[in-house]
Amino acid sequence: MEENTKEAPTECICEQAGHCPIYQANISEPIRHQCQGGQQNRDFYWRLFCPQHTKDGIKKAEEKRDLSAAKSKVTRAIRELQKEGINLDGEDMEVSKGLGDTISKVLSRIGITTDIMKKVSGLQDCGCDKRKEWLNKIFGYKE
Repeated sequence: MEENTKEAPTECICEQAGHCPIYQANISEPIRHQCQGGQQNRDFYWRLFCPQHTKDGIKKAEEKRDLSAAKSKVTRAIRELQKEGINLDGEDMEVSKGLGDTISKVLSRIGITTDIMKKVSGLQDCGCDKRKEWLNKIFGYKE
């Protein structure tokens, strides 16, 4: 990462108060006057109006972009699940007692249920409930 992607302007190009093309902000007459007054003022306003060009600003902008991308991925995933008929409301949203309940919920969300397992295995009892109870006892969640 570079120390600074851009440097503060060396001169003020604004002829009057209003939109500043360098700072990309509306500038009042007193600020324009100060900006024209010296490099120290322009450096100050550069950091104020263009924080994304400072080292901390670049880091914050990257973090904000990464967070936004992560939120977008989660939102897309939720929409896709909802399109498939998977919603977060319903009777299976009760609190899990342990790992067995959690695994059972996850598998049922993707279509693997006790009934399916019985059909696939050809058995009357596939043992799913016993495994679920056993996992809940061994890996129980604290209440």
